[in-house]
Amino acid sequence: MKTEAKPRDKFDVWVDQFQGRFGLYGILQVSGWIGYGLIMFIASLPWMGVLEGLLHKSVGAGFGFGFSWPLRGICVGLKRRLEAGQPLALAAFRGLFVLWIFALVWTAAMNGFLWWTRSKDVSGIAWYQYFGGTTSQLFVLLAWVAIYFAISHSIELQRQRESRLKAEGLAREAQLIALQYQIHPHFLFNALNTIATLVLEKDHDRSHRMILNLSDFLRATLEGDPQAEVELREEMELTRRYLTIEAERLGTRLEVEWDVEERALHVSVPSLLLQPLVENAIRHSIARSTGGGKIWIRGLLSRGMLILSVEDWHRDKEIRAGPGSGTGLENIRKRLEHLYEGEAGLNLTGLECGTRVDVKIPEKAGVRC
Repeated sequence: MKTEAKPRDKFDVWVDQFQGRFGLYGILQVSGWIGYGLIMFIASLPWMGVLEGLLHKSVGAGFGFGFSWPLRGICVGLKRRLEAGQPLALAAFRGLFVLWIFALVWTAAMNGFLWWTRSKDVSGIAWYQYFGGTTSQLFVLLAWVAIYFAISHSIELQRQRESRLKAEGLAREAQLIALQYQIHPHFLFNALNTIATLVLEKDHDRSHRMILNLSDFLRATLEGDPQAEVELREEMELTRRYLTIEAERLGTRLEVEWDVEERALHVSVPSLLLQPLVENAIRHSIARSTGGGKIWIRGLLSRGMLILSVEDWHRDKEIRAGPGSGTGLENIRKRLEHLYEGEAGLNLTGLECGTRVDVKIPEKAGVRC
């Protein structure tokens, strides 16, 4: 059911428009000088009346806002000079001189305005009286500059951190894609050899069926996102497609038994996780045995972890079981390390006539977006 959007307050709309035009700097300028005016007004209450204090400090904050607005450009120029190699002492002296000029103008304008609003006659005021309080305004501007550089430095650090994280994410994704593409060569070579044999034997039905199955499998794997997660039931369906192709090649030499808990089917797992484990078992155990063998695929939930197990057994005891070069399993280890940062793991156990690979992944129901 679609809900109507809550009408936005006019003030919120104005804030968004102001920030869109002047950015974060404008928002901080307005809020900072309003805060300065309120603090100075409260501090003046013991010796000033409410109306007089409100007028005096509001005018002071307003003039401070106006005279400090151009300081942003001056600070940016100062920062560029320092980055270009200008001595810090020279840059600090120039900056202090500029702030002193701004403080003089700010003080004179503020005092003149206040005196004019009170008496309309400022002829009896000496010129040097206009600059009374310049030191106080200078310290205010120095504080403004310090706050500006602190916020600017913080934002720059945040941007650098975001850029670094983005670069690391792109590098991680590229590495995962490279690892994903290492999965297919041996399987593809064997599948094409089987198809070629079937064509030579003029077994058109089986060759046609195997080409379609291979096409579907490759499309599903190559189009997948190596960083994405899918539900375990989807990963099982992809593995069944792979086993259908291998069954055409190995025939009765390959037996498969599934034992996966119903509640584990909706747990999220990395895409293309289960199929390489099964391929490893077939390539380094079942396919090497003239009598074939059997594969058990198990899945269960235990103490917040999904445990996937792929165990193979072959009939030729003289064949020494082993993981071969270990490239496929090492790829899976690296993917788990990238995706789960130490929370997942892979364990390989050698058996008398086969091997068992156990993968542990934190339980998460549904698919992570």
